[in-house]
Amino acid sequence: MPGTGDPVEDLRAAWDLQIRFGLGQPAYYTLVYARARPGHLPLAGRRAVTELQSMIARVGAAGRLRLSVERATAVLHAAGVGTILTMFSTPAESRDLEIADATRDLVIASITAPVAAHPTHLRQEEQDDTATAAMALRAALARRDTSALSAAEKALLIDWLNRLADVKPAPG
Repeated sequence: MPGTGDPVEDLRAAWDLQIRFGLGQPAYYTLVYARARPGHLPLAGRRAVTELQSMIARVGAAGRLRLSVERATAVLHAAGVGTILTMFSTPAESRDLEIADATRDLVIASITAPVAAHPTHLRQEEQDDTATAAMALRAALARRDTSALSAAEKALLIDWLNRLADVKPAPG
């Protein structure tokens, strides 16, 4: 897929492509996703998840990710597969493709931050700022090999950054 320069827009385009592919190739899609069993996803599914994770890492590198790369990948993948499999259960002539668009917009909005988050709305904004900063730092560390940290320290830092991004805000 050619990139647009906006990693969030690229996620939207990838979602749309996946929906069209799934609905256009129901036998193949069912073979890859509907027959998954615990601890096993066919190679084609694993490749798709790896590509999705790369796309989401680009969102993190842009400082726009609200969750860790891994959690955001899992959320978007589950929503996409679930949307297509749900649409399979509806007769083709009755399918409402706007449901896929609404799901896409809701899920992408839940894992991404706006280009310029305004810091005046504190509670959720503070969490978003922490998550996006943590994922931006993680992306920067992945781009640059630094000798300042040992491999174990870098792994620990990545674990901490993921935790900061994935923390659930306190109620209220």
